[in-house]
Amino acid sequence: MDKAKLKKIATTGLKVLKNAVDIASKFFPPVGVIGSLIDAVLGVFEKTQSITDVQKHFQVISQGLDELSQQNQKVMEDIGKATTDRQFKDVRFSLNYQFKKYKEMIDAPPEEVEKRTQEFVEFYEEAQGRQHLYTLYESVIGVSKIFSQPILQVYQQHSGTDRETMINLSQDLFSLFSIGCITMMAHGVIIKDDVEGRAKEWEEKMVEVTSAIEKAVGEFK
Repeated sequence: MDKAKLKKIATTGLKVLKNAVDIASKFFPPVGVIGSLIDAVLGVFEKTQSITDVQKHFQVISQGLDELSQQNQKVMEDIGKATTDRQFKDVRFSLNYQFKKYKEMIDAPPEEVEKRTQEFVEFYEEAQGRQHLYTLYESVIGVSKIFSQPILQVYQQHSGTDRETMINLSQDLFSLFSIGCITMMAHGVIIKDDVEGRAKEWEEKMVEVTSAIEKAVGEFK
């Protein structure tokens, strides 16, 4: 795979996220840090010709998203035990595993990039990668046919009157959408799908998601 294509795979999803991150950073300060990293990394990507540089700078974004998610791992496990909805656990696992395969592709040495790319595409398609992202989106905006309750309602009930808990859970949810968008856009680039169409659709959907999260958090004083 040439350098230009690897750079496009690594950056297209970040560009889709940028607007939503800017909005979310107003009420989630840690997301603002991710936004600053995205700006910096995209700037570096525009200039670098080194695949090693692409890999190194993408790892910064990846670590930031991982930290957002790991901070809330115990609470997410508690919610999983307390709810009868197993679908969310499956969606969460799939999105995280897609991102793992994606990182293996981005971080691969040059001689293994093609192999890792094929593995990523095969897993993404076998796991119905885009469908999991749509399922999560539908649950957040309240039109899901799979979840018995919108996921933000589940979070509100679990949080009780604790605004901080709701904020932490919502940050984790935003992180899931972020990694889902990154892998979805990378898949589009690799298979030469309508990347612009995907980008436009999910830029709009991420604004909807961010607005729904902001509204749900705003109900906690």
